[in-house]
Amino acid sequence: MSLKLANAGLPIRIARPSRDLARAEQFYVSGLGLSVLYRHDAAPGVDEASLRILGWLGASWHLELTHNLEHPLTPTPTSEDLLAVYLGERVPSSLLEQLEAHGGIRVK
Repeated sequence: MSLKLANAGLPIRIARPSRDLARAEQFYVSGLGLSVLYRHDAAPGVDEASLRILGWLGASWHLELTHNLEHPLTPTPTSEDLLAVYLGERVPSSLLEQLEAHGGIRVK
């Protein structure tokens, strides 16, 4: 039995834990220009995750950031733990400066 490969046109969801949803939202929205597609804030004392779904309207992907107050996951990034967003054109230096102003770190 062989598995059929996923259809390249299907949407993709990228989920990542976050220690600070407000700061992460500011970075992706104000820094990169993504939109908040969905927002849920869990009530204190409830074992569920707060989440932000961010992306560009009409894109076939979205970024899901989560934080559970009752059982927080601490992200453990490495130098290889990157999220690369391809823009389809050369990245203007003004965008790099904007991303850095909102907490981004330039890697080479």
